[in-house]
Amino acid sequence: MTNLNVKERFYFSYSKKESDFIKDKGLFYITKAIHPQSNVCFTMWDRNEQLLSVLNEYNKLHKNVN
Repeated sequence: MTNLNVKERFYFSYSKKESDFIKDKGLFYITKAIHPQSNVCFTMWDRNEQLLSVLNEYNKLHKNVN
């Protein structure tokens, strides 16, 4: 699987706030890990219609919030 295929198949969240929002909506991440080069924690999600809907909702709520 190429990097492009991985990015099309999975969604990687590097935001705890975003990941918590997704979990609160009833979805479960595939794995939680630390990026070996940046040493930043991330969660990996199955990219599907339900996740995309939740991400759309999250983005609308946090559109202008930094």
